Amino acid sequence: MLRLWKDHLRDHPKHELISKFLLCAGKRALAALFPYKCLVCGRYIRFRPQPVTSVSPTVEQLLSLLFCPACLETGVNPIESPLCTRCGKPFASRTGSDHPCSDCFYGSNPTHDRIGRIRAFGNYDALLKESIHLLKYGKKTSLARPLGRLMFQTFQRNFVTGPLHVIVPVPLHRKRLVKRGFNQAYLLIHEFSRLFKAWAGVVPGWTVSNRLLFRSRNTLSQTGFDKAGRAENIKGAFRVKHPAKVKGKRIMLTDDVYTTGATATEAASTLFKAGARSVDLLVLARA
Repeated sequence: MLRLWKDHLRDHPKHELISKFLLCAGKRALAALFPYKCLVCGRYIRFRPQPVTSVSPTVEQLLSLLFCPACLETGVNPIESPLCTRCGKPFASRTGSDHPCSDCFYGSNPTHDRIGRIRAFGNYDALLKESIHLLKYGKKTSLARPLGRLMFQTFQRNFVTGPLHVIVPVPLHRKRLVKRGFNQAYLLIHEFSRLFKAWAGVVPGWTVSNRLLFRSRNTLSQTGFDKAGRAENIKGAFRVKHPAKVKGKRIMLTDDVYTTGATATEAASTLFKAGARSVDLLVLARA
């Protein structure tokens, strides 16, 4: 019902104030009947409307109906400059400009040989780590939309003006997908096209596809393996369904967390073998 009223009143600009009042009143009524609970501690959350802009909503605006004020205070730590221009790793010093880190400059990290640029919204700690665990293992899919918005902000800052053809989430094996019920890497980006159109006013020149890359081998969880073990565990785990749709394309891989880079490197290598022109990586958090 609220959606119908919203669509009707949106067609009458002079009723914009009435629209906002009715929508807010409706949300307050629903919150009174079905109060929100914090996903971490379970406390009831007092309804406090946080207007969300289409450009750059704050963490509080996006997460205020999912976490109580006390849990929100544990914080989300965005990755900001200065950072490595290649792998996106933040530097310990918080002064200076962006520049290549020593690993990228000397080519000592094999991950960086396969992937062009790596960017993450935030550090894999505090509330962001808790949110990712709740999404992946607690099946709290209501988190996917606000976390995806945060990820889109990183996309805006780093990739929106560059040449790009297709955004590809790192896939799950079919057995794990059935067990979990969703691929969190895809849920985080499935609204990117809509968000881009709302922000830029035009349809993007790229597409989001979860059908180009698939996981052909059901590997063990990467948790618990060291860097070498992760690379061995994921080796040969991916296949490209339609190489003709990959050949010559500039691709951006996406995932929820970047740890050692083993999974992303193997996925990127598979895409390059199929003829991809370039592969970048966007993730929600970096460990």
